[in-house]
Amino acid sequence: MAMYTWYLLSWLGCSSDSAKEELSPAEQLVLASDKVIFASVEKIGPHRSVSTFKRTEYRGEDIETEHEEVLQIAWKDWDNFQATRFVDEEVVSDIIIADFATWEYAGGQWKNREDGELYRVQLRSTWNQWDDVLRHFSEHVTWEFVSEEVLEGRKTKKYTARFSKPDDARKTLRPLAFQGTVWVDEVTAVRILGEISGELGRGSYKKSLQLQVQRIDIGGEIAINVPQGSTE
Repeated sequence: MAMYTWYLLSWLGCSSDSAKEELSPAEQLVLASDKVIFASVEKIGPHRSVSTFKRTEYRGEDIETEHEEVLQIAWKDWDNFQATRFVDEEVVSDIIIADFATWEYAGGQWKNREDGELYRVQLRSTWNQWDDVLRHFSEHVTWEFVSEEVLEGRKTKKYTARFSKPDDARKTLRPLAFQGTVWVDEVTAVRILGEISGELGRGSYKKSLQLQVQRIDIGGEIAINVPQGSTE
């Protein structure tokens, strides 16, 4: 409970007394989830996570571009994890740290790397795709508490998004639509399961964004398979 409490107190310390009094426990939790860092994720222990991001760009009714990115993480601790990133179903990054060694999949084979700290830093800075998508819509979205549920053995609170479409017709991209559902861990404020989707537009141009995140096998045995036959 300490990590969630720290985030909550940090935010409340910058808020007015009236804001503090108006926040319910459910509102406090979803607010804390927006301030989660990877240190919070560590608190739930060993697990696997999958994030799937899709972007489609339209000109009128015609599709101009499509993009899909998947991030899979098998996590035990900072000395034992695997992070694999796919773009349009092709592996673009695959890192394993285990048994006091580091491997990177490059050029069709596994290669030993001397120092894993670079890859730890990369993971800390790229894992949170949720915030990357939500930042386009956050000013126009509020989260409404729905229920309490247990997922993967964790007590969570479920929320759905309410979207308020902006009135102005700015020249830049503006939010046209948004919907989402998320289950937030009560102890760490980490999102255990969630899906968001939204549309941005300007004139005949439209961009569709979708993201699904899921954490599974929480607290289970997470096997990190060490590459065989790797090169220097």
